[in-house]
This record gives sequence, C-alpha cells and structure tokens, in this order.
Amino acid sequence: MAQALTGPATVLPLLLVTLTDKGWLVGIGSSMYMAGWFLPQIFGARIISRRTYRLPWYRLMGLFRTLCMGGMALFTLTMGGDHSDWLLVGFLLMITCYAVSGGLAGVAFLDIVGKDVPAVARGGVHGRGSFFGWRISLGGVMAIAVGFLVVNPVLAGVEYPDNFATLFGLATLTVAAGVLVFSLVRESPSVPFTGYTGLREHLRESFRLVVTDRPFRRYFILRNLTTLWTLGTPFYILFARSRFDLTPFWVGAFLASRSAGEMCFNLLWAYLSDRGRNRLVLRGAALLTLATPLAAFAQLIWGLPEPLYALVFFTAGGAVSGMMLGGSNYLLQHAPANKRPLYIGVMNSTLGVTMLSAGVGGLVVDHFGFPVLFGIVTVIAVISIVSASRLDRAGG
Repeated sequence: MAQALTGPATVLPLLLVTLTDKGWLVGIGSSMYMAGWFLPQIFGARIISRRTYRLPWYRLMGLFRTLCMGGMALFTLTMGGDHSDWLLVGFLLMITCYAVSGGLAGVAFLDIVGKDVPAVARGGVHGRGSFFGWRISLGGVMAIAVGFLVVNPVLAGVEYPDNFATLFGLATLTVAAGVLVFSLVRESPSVPFTGYTGLREHLRESFRLVVTDRPFRRYFILRNLTTLWTLGTPFYILFARSRFDLTPFWVGAFLASRSAGEMCFNLLWAYLSDRGRNRLVLRGAALLTLATPLAAFAQLIWGLPEPLYALVFFTAGGAVSGMMLGGSNYLLQHAPANKRPLYIGVMNSTLGVTMLSAGVGGLVVDHFGFPVLFGIVTVIAVISIVSASRLDRAGG
C-alpha cells in the first residue's frame, strides 16, 4: 500500500521530473527505492545468522525505515518549489536510507517466514505460496483503492509540492502500521551460525554458493536477468507522459492496472507455489516479461489509447509478483536452514546491484530515446525466458 502511494513506477518518477530534467537521475532515484532494499542484505545476513531471535533486529530497522519515509514527506513539504536542487539531494538521500534500512529488516523477515511458514500446503495448513499470495493480493486490492481514492484526488486537487508531501505522509503511516503488525509475530528460535567470524570469510562463503550449487546458480542468473529487465520500469509512465495528455486520473489508473496485474496473476502463482511448483511460477513470470515491452512497442507503432496502454502495467505487475513470490519460495525451499540467511543475503544483495541499472535506462532514453530502451528490455526478456527453461527441479 505504501508503494502504491509513492511507487517507483508511477508517483516517484513524476515527482523527480519536477526536480531534474536528467533522465539518469530519475532512473537512479526510482531504482534506489527498490535496489536499496536488496543491496545490504549480505551484511544483514551476517548480523542475524549469529542470533537466536531475528525479530528484534527487524523491529529496530523497521523503526528507522518509518522515520526515513517521514523524512521524505517533510523534505518535500519544506523544500519544494523554490529549493528543488536541495530537495533532490535530500530526497535521494532519504530514499537510500529508507531502502537500505528496509533491506536490513528484510533479510530477517524472509528468514522468519522461511522457518515459521511451511514450504507447501499440507493437512489444511497453508504454505508459503498462500502466505505470499494473500500478502500480494490484499496489498493489490488496497493499492487499487489508493490509486483511485487517494492518488488521483491528491495529485489533482492539492497544489505542488503539498500533493506529493501528502502522499509520502500517508505512506509513513502505512509503513509504521506494517512494521508494528509484523513485530507481533511469535518467532521460533533459530540455531545460531557458529562458523567463521570475519566479514571476508562471510563474503567468500556467500559467493562460493553461487559457484558450487548448480540449482542456485541457475536461479541466481535468472533473477538477475529479470531484475535487469526492470531498467525500463520508471520510463513506461514517462513514455505515457510524452504520448498522452496524462491527467491524474490516468496516473491512478495505470497504478491500479499494475496492482490488478499483481493480484490477478497472483491467484495462479500462489496456487502453484503452494503445491511446490515454484519453477513453473518463475517460467510463467519470465514469459510475462516479454509482454510488457511489446505492449509499449504497440503503443509506439499503432498509437494505442490509454486503456490499452494499461496492459504495460498489468503485465509488469504479473511478472514482478511471479518473480517475487516464486523466487522467494524457490530459494527458501532450496536453501538448507543453517545457511538460509547466506543464500538470501548473497542473492538479494546482488539483485540490488543489478537494480541500479535503471540509471543506465535513463542514459539510454536521454541519448537514444524510448524505442531503443524498449528494444533492450525486449532482448533481456527473451534471454530470461531461455534461462527460466533451464531451472533445476530443486526448490520446486
């Protein structure tokens, strides 16, 4: 819900283009919103792997993350208009801190889910597929409501920069509520990892998993490819802005379309994952990565109207939810319990580096235009489909 209020595919790029005309900065800002969550997890894994309980660490980082989102709202409110340069610097700093603290909390979150939620559904007890499925679906319903009932009227009816500050303020309350609720989980104890002690040994052991574990290596390659595919994500809304008279209604509609894609496809993804078919989920999500740039090309060639252009966001939502749901469960099912934080950390930190490629997407748009960017994304999608076809059965 917080992402719907501030998302890197809709609201955030629209704010950043009021502060700078440099596409690469828009790309960096939007990608850092997501990449920062992934980047620090290899270090977070080292911290939590030695703890019997990981929830206190989650609570601490969650509190800091909430304060950072509140900082973004305050920066926008006080520095908008006449202080756009300072707002851009401060905003990018707050985005980075918000995302990094979320990533440090996220490795604990995933480890707790991995040990306390069953891998597959058995005897009437839901598995991780249902857990992530309900999480995404209910979030999708709220995101659709937010798009039409909050984002549209705020962007249209409140003057800049108060409109964006309002959205980030509401997102602060949402993040705080989410952190509070998960903090109430009754966590089962873990067996602390008692091996090597140094950071260098931790990093070496983490990356050794990629070399020695073939199923993990193939999954590692696929996830990095599909993450590289997201370099087009901030620019679909900016492309629409260049082609349409993009009113606040359509900003909310595109946001709702992405959430609807997550929600609709998620019903299928959750059903398959609950039955241990995570490999099939990843293959289906890989196929959807091709549909998104092709829909953008269709608008470029045939001039699709806004309702049909919404397919870009609908298919992107389905692809991302499939990779997140199927990918998380594939990894949690494959990784041995005592090394689960290591697998999570090296996978997600590498994805964070790859996500920063959105800045490259901005340079491509600045120098070559949207068609070249969409062409690059199409090629990445095709390679991802091939990579998904080579996944091993391990993990689903």
